[in-house]
Amino acid sequence: MIPEIKCQACGLCAAECPAGIITIDKFGANMMKQRLSPIFKDAAVQPDIVLFCCSYGIMDRKDLVPAINQTGTTLRMVIPCTARLSVSDLLSPFELGAKGVVTFTCSGACPYPGMAGRLKQRIGRVKNILDEIGLGKDCIDILETGDLSAQACQQHADAMREKLASGM
Repeated sequence: MIPEIKCQACGLCAAECPAGIITIDKFGANMMKQRLSPIFKDAAVQPDIVLFCCSYGIMDRKDLVPAINQTGTTLRMVIPCTARLSVSDLLSPFELGAKGVVTFTCSGACPYPGMAGRLKQRIGRVKNILDEIGLGKDCIDILETGDLSAQACQQHADAMREKLASGM
């Protein structure tokens, strides 16, 4: 148990908790499917790529809201810290029909140093799960970048889509 006085509200404890019982108000671990389901349900075209972007790396306020690109194939979700994503959260887009996930961590501006390493470990576990169920390890990726503009994110989504189409 972390003493309240030492809590940074980073959410790492919730994401790492093997029982999933630690919750953080407004953005707890294992809640991504609940947030994504209505978006997938109401979308005219099913998004095939989901982007998880850290809000600390966003420079333009308009990029803070969840958005589906013009063709409806990419869903960009901005969250307080991508290191808060649990294994369950990272798998939820696939459960809803997405073909790929790209997770972005903020570069240098992160108020929680060392968090990206923990997220990389969870993504490694997700890669193993996806490989075991036949989807393959290459359908999820993590990128550390300083540019989380909508345009830059879309370029990474397009690269993921091409990688998946080529069967890599």
